[in-house]
Amino acid sequence: MMTGAGKATQTLRDGQWVILDADMAMVFKAPEEAWSAAQRVGNANMEGGSQTRRAGRNVASRPEAARLRQLIEPLNLTDAYGPTFSIQECRSLHDLIRYSHEMAVLAMFQTGDDILESAEVLVRRLEGAVPLHFLIIDLGGGIASESNKFRVRLEDILSLPMLALWKGILTPGLRWNLPPPAAMVSGLMSRSMFDSGSARPIGQQNYALITRDYLNLNARVDYHFAMVDAVCGSNPRENHIRFRFKGGGTTAVQRERRALFITEVLEANNFFVDQRGDLVTASILETQQSETEDRLVMLGRLLGFSRLLDATMRDDTVHKKVARAFIDGDYALTTVGQE
Repeated sequence: MMTGAGKATQTLRDGQWVILDADMAMVFKAPEEAWSAAQRVGNANMEGGSQTRRAGRNVASRPEAARLRQLIEPLNLTDAYGPTFSIQECRSLHDLIRYSHEMAVLAMFQTGDDILESAEVLVRRLEGAVPLHFLIIDLGGGIASESNKFRVRLEDILSLPMLALWKGILTPGLRWNLPPPAAMVSGLMSRSMFDSGSARPIGQQNYALITRDYLNLNARVDYHFAMVDAVCGSNPRENHIRFRFKGGGTTAVQRERRALFITEVLEANNFFVDQRGDLVTASILETQQSETEDRLVMLGRLLGFSRLLDATMRDDTVHKKVARAFIDGDYALTTVGQE
């Protein structure tokens, strides 16, 4: 992929062959012998692919192929938090892969907990005004050198992306210690300390790896998971933010509506977004330091604003109204509740 090419669309012709040197960030005109050879190889691959597809269709029509697909393709373990998510319910190779992946993720978190408990000298606990328990691992330059205590405060943090994200988290008006507005709630779940469907309790440690210009944050906030990976420095070509959000404590429909709300907000802030069900994956690349910081502040606000928000998703249109309220700074959803 080539980006930031300026007037390249005026210089390059449609269909023109070029050589892209990613290391030098330069584009060269391809010599005729190079693109002629590439075309010959491409035509040969197309002819071979047609024959392969024809043979594949003949194989797929056989009864034994249908039985084999039944052993491989179906996915029965669709809800990782449901009562039937167990090894006994695996009916296909797809089920086994899904189950193994989920157990591996849980084992990774548990291993991290065990290691960190036995190596407290390597980590710090961030003290803050919101109910988020964060263990900070400083990879170099992220915490003031004179701070050698296990518990650190925000003024000890030197990491630019971490400070920007936390600025958003501390935005006045966010309901960190309160449920969503009562007028908006539809079937809010019980507020227990543990998620009965997950092996990782609510309120346990979350992790942040930091340097002066880097942040990798993995957080469990109530009933959902969030990940932020960001570089925020003076070189725009290295700057990026990658964000993932998944889960919730309500129905699949309400969780997906919240994901649609998050998508609306991220796209309004120039992120490239992929939304599938309740999973949102987004990124923004090669931005100036000030713009990267602004986007991280917004993500901090979004994390606070969106907690338990799936309980307010009463219909298929509310996500657009809630997105507009968030963008306008109406964190109490007063305008939405009046509609």
